[in-house]
Order: sequence, then C-alpha cells, then structure tokens
Amino acid sequence: MINILSGQSFTTFAEEYISKPSFLIVNIHLNKIIMKNLVFAIVASMLLLSVSCSKSTTDPPAPVNNYTIKYSAESTGNVLLDTIMYLDENGSEQYKYNLQKFDLSFEQPSNNYHGKILIKGKIINGSCNYGLYIMDKDGGIVQVKSDGTSSSITSYFQFSAEFSESSN
Repeated sequence: MINILSGQSFTTFAEEYISKPSFLIVNIHLNKIIMKNLVFAIVASMLLLSVSCSKSTTDPPAPVNNYTIKYSAESTGNVLLDTIMYLDENGSEQYKYNLQKFDLSFEQPSNNYHGKILIKGKIINGSCNYGLYIMDKDGGIVQVKSDGTSSSITSYFQFSAEFSESSN
C-alpha cells in the first residue's frame, strides 16, 4: 500500500519496493514461468507447422514401368522382305523395303504403348520367322504374335500384328 499521508511519492515507494529481496524472488519466479510458457508455445508452433507442411493431401501416382516393343524378321536362304511397315516409338508409321533381316526394339510406358507391324515378302527357297513382342522390364513376354514360313518353291507371305494399351 502507498501511504499518501506520509508524503511519500509513488516513484519513491516503487523504488523501495523493487529493491526488496522478496520482490526480486517473485519477479525471477514469474520470469521463469513466462519463459517456460514462451518456449513451450514456440516448440508447439514449430511442431504443428512441420506436421501440417509435410502432410500431403494427394498420394503420388504409382510408378509406371516401361515395356519393350520388339519387331523381328529373320530369314535364311533366298528370302526378300519386300515391304515392312511398323510404328516407331512416337507412333509414326515407318517403311522399310527390300531387306533380308529386320530387328528393332524401343521402350514405351506399360500403360500407354502401341506396337504394329506389317511384313510382305517373297521366299524363293528358304525360311523366314517374324514377330511382334511386348516384354516387361525383366524380359518376360507380356504379349506376342509370331509366325514363320518356309518354302522350297517361290511363294509369297504376309504377316501383321498389333498390340496397344492406352490409359487416360
């Protein structure tokens, strides 16, 4: 209490009161409580912020493996592959003419691939094996269409195959 009648000013009273040891102990105790609460609030805020920032609202898409698209035409003897039409890795039609052998492989995503081939040829005396193969990353066959032709007399053959997968 301030004793106004004694003529003591508030400033003098405050200076005397603050200089007492009991005030310093109370002040130190209050400062410790305030600091503990402040540290707790900072740590809690940082923890809450880091949890909310690292939490994703959508799951990442599943990884997509590639498939190998393989075209093959191999001949022995007197064989001519007159025309080969195939789709390249970009889906564009390509043409090759007058070959003895054709072998091409490329990769496309397993959820969006397209392989297509057309072979026209002539066998005078020999054989030819041809195919379209779709293989997984371990070399396992996913899809295949293959065939072969052989002849000792002049004959003509044609082979076509197409496989595709498209997901949007």
